[in-house]
Amino acid sequence: SGGAEQVARTLVDRFGERNAHWAMVCIAFLVGLPLFFEVGFVLLVPIAFTVARRVGVSILMVGLPMVAGLSVVHALVPPHPAAMLAVQAY
Repeated sequence: SGGAEQVARTLVDRFGERNAHWAMVCIAFLVGLPLFFEVGFVLLVPIAFTVARRVGVSILMVGLPMVAGLSVVHALVPPHPAAMLAVQAY
């Protein structure tokens, strides 16, 4: 439906082509808050491919920051479901 293209266009326009990796970190952080890592990954992969194609860089240049942002939220941020489950277990 063109949703990933629109999100990618907005991110690149706001952050600029040189800062596409920071855009992916920010969007991964926001998307990762209410979701588990795997769900966020599946949702963000089309956006990462579209941003990489739009900016003209390797998928690794935007994919790795995306995965890093999701990992940080998944492991360290307390309102995340995984962190809350770990706290409740103890």
